[in-house]
Amino acid sequence: MSLLKIDNLSKHFGGLRALDKINLTIEAGKLHSIIGPNGAGKTTLLCAISGLYRPTEGRVLFNGRDVTKQRVDKRVSLGITRTFQSTILFKEKTVIENIIIGSHLHTSETFVGSLLGIPTARKEKLKTEQRAVEIAESMGLADWSDKLASELPHGLQRNLGVCIGLATDPELLMLDEPVTGMNPTEIATMMELIGKIKDRGITIILVEHNMKAVMGLSDSITVLSYGEKIAEGSPAEIQNNRDVVEAYLGGDS
Repeated sequence: MSLLKIDNLSKHFGGLRALDKINLTIEAGKLHSIIGPNGAGKTTLLCAISGLYRPTEGRVLFNGRDVTKQRVDKRVSLGITRTFQSTILFKEKTVIENIIIGSHLHTSETFVGSLLGIPTARKEKLKTEQRAVEIAESMGLADWSDKLASELPHGLQRNLGVCIGLATDPELLMLDEPVTGMNPTEIATMMELIGKIKDRGITIILVEHNMKAVMGLSDSITVLSYGEKIAEGSPAEIQNNRDVVEAYLGGDS
């Protein structure tokens, strides 16, 4: 069953065709990677799916619904969430506070209700806090829950960025280079954690340059080059695709 469908999607910046007539279908519960050389259009595609960019042409369909003109916050409320290459955290707030902030679209707690101590607001607040603790534990941050985000090592800051995405209760989670800057041990840990997220039934789009992570996690892969889709298939098919090898290495390599 398809969860996301990209229909003839293009995005132009003046005379630059960052994306050119991209067609893509993402199956529910699968992990689909988007790869390609720098400047291929990978992040632009994520921006178009998440609502940060409005496509020049084409449509974005989510659960059969046309969301092409929906704002970012509306798409998040529908279940479309992304992380970013540069981890965006509230550095002077704790790990749990960061995750709670990510939960705000999925709580009925109001500022006035919380201020006045209304029982339903207190109950909702406790529920949100408990869920934040559970998310932190699931991403290996249980021992860091009360630490400021600024105190976390780089790898754990990346983990926290994913936690914030999970706090929005996504049906589709887009991860933009989640292992950037990590050492081999941190990469192995993140790969394991991403696998566990997928096992929970969350559909994942992964943009990543680390081919070990891509080949080890993906059900299917799409390859972009200069804004065009040049290949799509299983990890084995992509590894043996001549066009993909040339896009990455050039010539007859």
